[in-house]
Amino acid sequence: MLSELLVRARWICLIGVVSLLVAALAAFVWGAIKTFGVVFKVILREPGGGDVTVGLVSCADTFLVATALLLLAFGLYELCIGRLALPEALSVGSFQALKVKLSGVMVLVMAVRFLDLLYAGGDPAAMLYTAGGVALVSSVLIAFTAIGKSDKSDAPQKDAAGS
Repeated sequence: MLSELLVRARWICLIGVVSLLVAALAAFVWGAIKTFGVVFKVILREPGGGDVTVGLVSCADTFLVATALLLLAFGLYELCIGRLALPEALSVGSFQALKVKLSGVMVLVMAVRFLDLLYAGGDPAAMLYTAGGVALVSSVLIAFTAIGKSDKSDAPQKDAAGS
């Protein structure tokens, strides 16, 4: 009885899956709105070519975050509910693989945020501290990714029946 209850409890993960899908949709819409804003700047030939470059990189960053949210939704569903008919690149085989994908996206997002800060200018000491923090956290995440790719300890195990 308890084991049946626990098996059915996996459906609770749908709350996270649906929430991540809604967040991904919102991020894709936000990215589209930002992109149209930058394109209108280019069409209207507003001054500030650097603003356009940083704006385009920021748009790409928003779509990257949206894609990461979508990947997390796919991964959570596949790990807790069941397999999906997805291309191999979108499929996740373990929680470790899901964490590795997320950490890679986090490094890119931090780099883009630092680029925004660098372009905006400001206190050089504060930028140096921020650069150090970004470098430290990025290094840890990259190391985590490298370790995660070599560690297959939480990969799903097949039973004797092959399922």
